[in-house]
Amino acid sequence: MRKAFLLQSTISNGVIWCLFLSWLSPGVSSIQANPTLLGFHPCSHAEWESGYFKVPFSENCNFTLYGRDFSVDTYVYFTTNPENCTSESYPRYSFKLTLPSWANKTSDVSYLNLNLPDDPDVLGNMVPLYFCFNYDQNTTEGSHQGSMPWLHFRLFNKDLLPVPVEIIFIICLIVLSACFSGLNLGLMSLNLTELKIVISCGSKWEKRCARVIHPIRKHGNYLLCTLLLGNVLVNSALTILLDNLTSGLIAVIGSTIIIVIFGEIIPQAICNRYGLFVGALTLPLTVLFLILTFPISFPISKLLDCILGEELGTNYKREELLELVKQDKKNLEQDEKNIIAGALEFKHKTASDVMTPINKVFMLEIKSILDFKTMMKIAQSGHSRIPVYENDPRNIIGLLFVKDLIFHDADDKIPLNTIVKFYNHQVKSVYFDTTLDKILNEFKTGRTHLAIVIKVNDSGEGDPFHENLGVISLEDIIEEIIQCEIVDESDRFFDNRSYIPVERSSFPDFHVFLDADSTTGKFYSIRTEMDLGSNIRGEINMKLTT
Repeated sequence: MRKAFLLQSTISNGVIWCLFLSWLSPGVSSIQANPTLLGFHPCSHAEWESGYFKVPFSENCNFTLYGRDFSVDTYVYFTTNPENCTSESYPRYSFKLTLPSWANKTSDVSYLNLNLPDDPDVLGNMVPLYFCFNYDQNTTEGSHQGSMPWLHFRLFNKDLLPVPVEIIFIICLIVLSACFSGLNLGLMSLNLTELKIVISCGSKWEKRCARVIHPIRKHGNYLLCTLLLGNVLVNSALTILLDNLTSGLIAVIGSTIIIVIFGEIIPQAICNRYGLFVGALTLPLTVLFLILTFPISFPISKLLDCILGEELGTNYKREELLELVKQDKKNLEQDEKNIIAGALEFKHKTASDVMTPINKVFMLEIKSILDFKTMMKIAQSGHSRIPVYENDPRNIIGLLFVKDLIFHDADDKIPLNTIVKFYNHQVKSVYFDTTLDKILNEFKTGRTHLAIVIKVNDSGEGDPFHENLGVISLEDIIEEIIQCEIVDESDRFFDNRSYIPVERSSFPDFHVFLDADSTTGKFYSIRTEMDLGSNIRGEINMKLTT
């Protein structure tokens, strides 16, 4: 209040002093017909600084002019030339003077209602304006009123806020712009599928962040509209404040650099890596703007939902998931990758891809006798299930399980046909194009772990018939899943396709039992009889000689 009183007193005293000096100026006649300006008093919101008045752009300012010979036909316009009115003047911004109500035709006091727009074609900031008087508002010819400090004023852009407050607001807007830009990338890149995965198997902190973000991330279009609208509003306000703080090209370049670096690049680089954590930490800000922008963002989001449909999240195809596993180089060991890849691929593989060809299968003829040599071949084959054929190896009629021979003595020379008919193991057949998942489901029932791979042979002139192509076992499928060959102590080859032999020091030679006698070595005679009434009698004679 005191400052305003002192300013008003200073202005009033300045006007009186200007009037006094003007009356003492030589060459001014009281009978001069042209209007003469001796001084003026601007509106209350004008500012006095360094010996001149500052009048804000685009605000009504009522001037009180003091001088001689003001009339109702007098027009006033302004020039930036301190000497004459014929150049650098702007008659389109001319104003007609108003006389006091008590005046007749002329007066020494008049009023001017000034409202100059912020027009860059007319005036720049803080450019001095000098008064020109004439009787025609459409001409630039007029009487210049002088360039003394009390006879001109300057226009300026009035600050919206004090400079310290503007700087604080600019910093806050930069932070908000960074948040909106970063969250737009960070939150929208977290699809619903990834959030569900993190909630299920993430770390403790990741689970907590994902649970917090998931409720708002479900409304993807609403969140997107809110973040974009907030970002646009903040950047627009930031540009206005920077333009008010500076001007022209500096404001444009400055706002561009600040928004791009601090409002786009840095926050997006951070949220691209730590979007989950940043999104959880800034959740209150996001919720606040979801509420504030609800009248605009929510209707637009519903329109997008109707047009684009509901967001479903990312769904990976089998091939994409397989490639994703293969590209991982930090979290998975190579063996783990192989097992996952095998589990994803085995459903698309068929029996013909993993079977043992029929010509590589160890089989027995149905007419074989289970003597010592035959039993030795069975033991050396290393197989627990052996196909049995009749006449032609492609005509498989049964299966022999090695465990069926536990209670049989090689010296009894029992016909193989007798064992096969007694146990009567059914031969399971699958077509060559049957996928491994279906064969695995069949093996899991426990009825059999080995199947004959067949196909319909319709070539030639005869009737179509089933042709045996090979054999597939449960071990073959498991090896395909784990992408690794299972080699036990009885295997002679690494796999059933390359037939690379297993490197062993030696394989057991059972001929030692065939050639041994009581004088040269060890002799074993093992006889076992099984009673049908479940009474087992065994006689074991063992003689050791050296």
